Amino acid sequence: MLRHEVETLGFLASRHPLTLYESRIATLHRVRGKDLKHHVGERVTVVGWYVTGKVVSTKLSEPMEFISFEDTTAIFETVFFPKAYSRYCHLLTHARPFILKGIVDEDFGAVTLRVSQVFPM
Repeated sequence: MLRHEVETLGFLASRHPLTLYESRIATLHRVRGKDLKHHVGERVTVVGWYVTGKVVSTKLSEPMEFISFEDTTAIFETVFFPKAYSRYCHLLTHARPFILKGIVDEDFGAVTLRVSQVFPM
């Protein structure tokens, strides 16, 4: 049934796609999306599914990207500054989950993950 959903709709409709990776995710020491606000200033690991992103240029015309990811608890925002963006942009896709590592920042009440490493699951 799940295969038919993906073939027909292009995505899973009956469950969150991360539920297919539960056993692998359970082995990771990670922070859930809804709990990022409790880890400001800390280096954390999260698991997320790419939702949407926006590429922008820095003052020096270097590309970087703001990307929204989601896990089964929340949608959370990430920032890929130029160094991380150039290193990992070719990996980013809507087709699989990612293990993201970085520092949790808070600016004017908005919590973001400043990504330093990305690993496809």
